[in-house]
Amino acid sequence: MDRNRARAGRRVSRWAIPSCLAVALVTAAVQAPAVAAKPPAAANRLAPADATLARVAGGTVRPVVLVIGDSLVEQAADQLRADSNSGVEVRVTDRLGTAPCDWTGGDFDAAVAAAHPSVVVLAFSGNGGAAAGCVNSHTAYPLADLLSNYRAHLTDLANRATAAGAAVVISTPPARNPAVAVPSAIPTAAELAEPIPFYGFQGVAAIRELYIDMVNASGGRWHLSDAAALAVSPDFVFHQTLACEKDDGACPNGFVDVRKGGTDAIHLDRHGHGALRFAHGLVSAALAAINAPAGV
Repeated sequence: MDRNRARAGRRVSRWAIPSCLAVALVTAAVQAPAVAAKPPAAANRLAPADATLARVAGGTVRPVVLVIGDSLVEQAADQLRADSNSGVEVRVTDRLGTAPCDWTGGDFDAAVAAAHPSVVVLAFSGNGGAAAGCVNSHTAYPLADLLSNYRAHLTDLANRATAAGAAVVISTPPARNPAVAVPSAIPTAAELAEPIPFYGFQGVAAIRELYIDMVNASGGRWHLSDAAALAVSPDFVFHQTLACEKDDGACPNGFVDVRKGGTDAIHLDRHGHGALRFAHGLVSAALAAINAPAGV
């Protein structure tokens, strides 16, 4: 009799803990708040990954976010990877000075095939690019040519990502440094003869307007995000410094650099504060896109 009671006790103890875990997991899944797209002005924080995790299959699938872009993504790459956690894996593929036209060869397809992403974030700030299908960045070029080139090649990349089963987020660039003059929409004779250093339209408002139009024309297939841009240029206004946040660490003056400034039109600061904010904005946009309706 004592042996039978002992066996029964062991059977109860063996199943008690898993049952409790099952109840806890179900309760957490029911109670976890949904990750919704946030208004742009408030979208510069990393969305809670655990809330997103509760919405995927029983917590067994960790969504993969693939971020592809230019030098701003390169600057934020370490922080993007550091934002991987129990709820999301973030992968980064970037090249300095690139435009969408530089990726329509095999590199984009290879990155998508390797990552099997749930979301692809496309983040390009307005470079002319270097591949044969890009605008000729060795001389001055009209803004209209750049926008036309971006529309064609970014549409191609977004379509490929969609065909691979990934949600698509097109991330708008941060505000351009007003201390760096915007080139003429139609280059002057002087500009054509001898382009100014770093000739280009990085961060001009027309880039964001193009992205809005593309997302609206996508038939609800793609998402637009201002989160990363607003994280380092609130209200789409250039700020070299912003008030400290809790993740900035020591902050004796109450402000930290988030942009390079000076004669630089677009880049983040060298100390990584802007990269942290920019990365969190990209990841929060990707998390919001996992189950959110596409669109602006």
